[in-house]
Order: sequence, then structure tokens, then C-alpha cells
Amino acid sequence: MKVKNGFKRSFSSFLIVVLLLTSIPLTQISILDSFNVGNLFGNTAKAFSYSEEYMGSELKESDLTPLNEFKNIEVNCNYKNNNSTESVVFSYDDGMLFESSERLSTDIAKVSVALAGAAYRKDYIAKALESMDKYEIIENSSYDKKTTLYDNDSVAYTVSRKYVSYKGEKYAFYLVPVRGTPGSCEWYSNFNIGTTGNHLGFTTAANKVITSIYNAMSNDGMISGNRIVWLTGHSRGAAVANIVAGKLSNSS
Repeated sequence: MKVKNGFKRSFSSFLIVVLLLTSIPLTQISILDSFNVGNLFGNTAKAFSYSEEYMGSELKESDLTPLNEFKNIEVNCNYKNNNSTESVVFSYDDGMLFESSERLSTDIAKVSVALAGAAYRKDYIAKALESMDKYEIIENSSYDKKTTLYDNDSVAYTVSRKYVSYKGEKYAFYLVPVRGTPGSCEWYSNFNIGTTGNHLGFTTAANKVITSIYNAMSNDGMISGNRIVWLTGHSRGAAVANIVAGKLSNSS
């Protein structure tokens, strides 16, 4: 399987750095003309500000060419805000995932934040994925799991997939939103740091997500270079998503 390191740097690492900082005022997403992390996440994150910046090596002109052949979709995404249901609208098209991995994609960042919020509810994330031109849900895991003081190194997540054709080749997209800590005993796992230098609670949960992703790939009929994995999450979900991205990259 081919995982682009640039994609991991500009996306997965970005999630764990920023999404763990503060709560998400998702209603701001639809009105942002450029992606300014200070505006999106409040004063806590005002030191991080990006607006279509490019990271890594110098890019070719062809890398910057917009992908216009894909249908653009407006998605209404629900999320829970205390005891009420809120919604945010974002734009999505499959071409986003074919853009250069050396470019910080503000479009992917906005969609990722919205999906990270929706991931707290199984029905909300299912509806959002269906609205994104029908990502098929392969597995919805651990949303109904009852955690205890002694059994809590788990995380809820969704593995979804869709097939996309581009320039005469077929690709499998895997979109995997990971839920943050709910009001359950998963909180104990956040403090299960272990003794090896790797956070034991997060890593144990991440290994379960990785197993599910590989299980889904085992029957997709794709060659490794034609798979793209997109991970997102908030709080605990961001930590787990970052570990999963790192392990997938190292295994490719």
C-alpha cells in the first residue's frame, strides 16, 4: 500500500496538533474564505495560521492544476453541541484527494474538522458519508461498546470506502473518521501512557483501527498504489488517527 508522507505531514499531523487544542466552533467553517486556524479554533490556536501555503519540496506547475472534472457536492453535516444538534455545510469533491500531497489542502482540512465533529454520533457520521457521493460504510466499530474501569483501550470509528476512476485508472478511497472521547470510561485510557515511550491506550486503540482498514483492503481488488486513506478525528480521535497514519506510512 502506498501512503504519501507529504499527505501525512500536511493532514494527519495537523490534526493532532490543532484539534487537540480546543473545542470546535464548527459553525464558522462555512464562512471562511481562507483557512485561518486562529479564526476556526479560537485564541488558543491563534499562533497557527495557514492560507494556501505550500510545504516540502518545490512543486511543478502540473501539481497545482485544479481538478475540475469531479462533481462538487454541498454537504450538510450534523454534530452535537452540548444537548443540541447543530449543522455545518462544507463542499466536497473526489478531486481533492488527487491533489499534490505536498500542498496543505484547506478544503480537506475544513471537511476533516466537520467529519471529526460528526464522528461523535454514529448516525451523524453515516449520514455525512452517504452525502459525500455515497461512501460505503464497511465497518462501524465500538459505538455501542460498554467500557469499564478495566476495559477501556478502545475507540469508536467508521471505515468507509468508495471507488473513483481518474485518468483511466481505478482507485479506492478509504475515509476513516475516529471519534473523540465520549462521556465514558474511555477517559481512563487517555491516561494509560504505558512504559515503552508509546502511549499504550492510544496505540492499542489505533491497532484495532489498522486491522479494520487492512481487512477492508483485503477484498477491494486494488493494487497498493491505487489506495488513498484519509483519517480524521478530534481529541482522542486525533491522537489515534495520527498513530494510524504513521503506522500505515511506515508499512508502505
